[in-house]
Amino acid sequence: MTEQPSENPPSVSTLIGGIIADFQRLVRQEIVLARREITDEWIKTRTAAGLAGVGLVVLGVALLLFSFTLVKLIELAVPYEWACYGIVFLLFLVVGGALLGGGLVLFQQVHVVPPRTIETVRDDLRAVTSPAGQPSGSLARR
Repeated sequence: MTEQPSENPPSVSTLIGGIIADFQRLVRQEIVLARREITDEWIKTRTAAGLAGVGLVVLGVALLLFSFTLVKLIELAVPYEWACYGIVFLLFLVVGGALLGGGLVLFQQVHVVPPRTIETVRDDLRAVTSPAGQPSGSLARR
């Protein structure tokens, strides 16, 4: 004797409602992740810019004082004051260019678009568009 299941299988509308609810929850999770990543990057950028700005002011004053000192030292070997200022100018031009280049490289490491969110959205899209029954990396991680 075989037993009949006591419950009826879920209706199509119930299944579609569940899929829609899961999709809405997934979209909300992606939005939360994107906001968190954007906030983290903004804080990192703001902190870096603030420190760099204060550092530039302090270094500017020190550089001004150092440049006058350096000119006076070069005047001991070079009789023309204008030539001494030119030498100091060229020295600072080279060093400043190198520092600017290094700073630009560091700013390139700031991510405006949140990379983890983009990756998980791609995984989620693959999961939604993949045939039923195939495992998805994104859903398996959560």
